Order: sequence, then C-alpha cells, then structure tokens
Amino acid sequence: MLIPRIGAIFLLIGYGFALAQVGRLMYVVASEGFSSWAGVAILLVPVGALGLVSSLLVMWRKPLGVRLAWPFCALLVVVAVITFFELPPVGAFLDDYERASLERGVDVPPYQADRGVTEEEYIESQISDVRSQGALGSVAAVVVYGATVLRGSRSRPKQPKPAKA
Repeated sequence: MLIPRIGAIFLLIGYGFALAQVGRLMYVVASEGFSSWAGVAILLVPVGALGLVSSLLVMWRKPLGVRLAWPFCALLVVVAVITFFELPPVGAFLDDYERASLERGVDVPPYQADRGVTEEEYIESQISDVRSQGALGSVAAVVVYGATVLRGSRSRPKQPKPAKA
C-alpha cells in the first residue's frame, strides 16, 4: 500500500501550495472590503476537507480513504471547470481581486514595465495564471491522486484465506 500513500503525500503537498496561493488572493480581496471570497471559501472548503480526510485516511491505511477518493476526484474536476471558465463564484472573485489589486496599487516588475505593460495588463495576466494554474493543478491532483490511490489500492496481492480444519 505504498503507492496510495505516495499519492496522499503529493496531494497534501499540493494543498500547501494551493492554500498559500488562494489564501493570498482571499486576503487581498477581503482587505479591500469585497465579500466574494466567502463564495469561493464555501466552494473550496468542503472539497478541501474531503480531500484532506481521504488523504489522511489513506496515510493511515483505512479503506474509507480509498472510497472517499472517487467523490473527491469528481468534485475536484467540477472545481477545475468552474475555475477555468470563471463560473460563479470564481468569476466574481477574480473580478474583485482585479479591482482590489488595482485599488491597493500594483508594482509592475521593471522588465515588464520596460515593455510597456500597464498595471491592468499585469493584473490580468496574474488572473489568467491563477485561472489556468488552478484548473491544471486540480486536474493534476485528480490524475495523480486517482491513479495512485484508486489504482494502487487494487494492485495489492490477495491474501490467502486460512484453510478450515
């Protein structure tokens, strides 16, 4: 059962990166007085909790962790679609992030400012990165976690049953 545990470790590491990125975005949006971060939190918290519970149960070699992997992967695909196409609540959240960032002031990196990139263009490219990285990260998590946990848990050799006397 080593392979499923490796998948669970990768999922937990990915969660760390995603939490840092999404937390930063939510902080910017909330600190400028927008409330759209709450809708994104309502979307992500149940999916995140399901993935966390599933991965921890897989780490502890509990069969329920494998059974929870299917609904987790399905919900993560839904989140990837919502993120990529900027459907509600993610679309409004990213719009608010753009407005909040511009209100706070944006420091365009010098190499991009030299090419004539405006603050608006810089923020739009960041939002595009968030959208694509969020969707691709979700799909990658589904592929890695699904392949390691769901496939790896089936590849165990069957234990012989004790002979009856």
